[in-house]
Amino acid sequence: EQIDRTIKENLASTDFDIDELAGKMKMSRSVFYTKFKAVTGQTPNEYITAFRLKEAAYILKNNPDISMTEVSEMVGFSSQSYFSRKFKEMYNVPPKSYASTENKNK
Repeated sequence: EQIDRTIKENLASTDFDIDELAGKMKMSRSVFYTKFKAVTGQTPNEYITAFRLKEAAYILKNNPDISMTEVSEMVGFSSQSYFSRKFKEMYNVPPKSYASTENKNK
């Protein structure tokens, strides 16, 4: 919960990374990485990216008129194309298609 809360507090920051997260958890990067991977089965970077993408999906679902650039910035991606690529990898549809599909299902 503390990790999720910390990520959410820093969601829009494109500079937020494993070093900052480990520091906020009062651990060295290597100890944090090892413990995190053992507990979650994911690297901290994978987890942060997935967290950002889940937040993006929530935003898209609830704000159909928002631009993809705005969403990518809100969840901390500095590149809209990278955001779109990672979103498609996770949800198997581009973010724009996800938004329109989700809003049809409401």
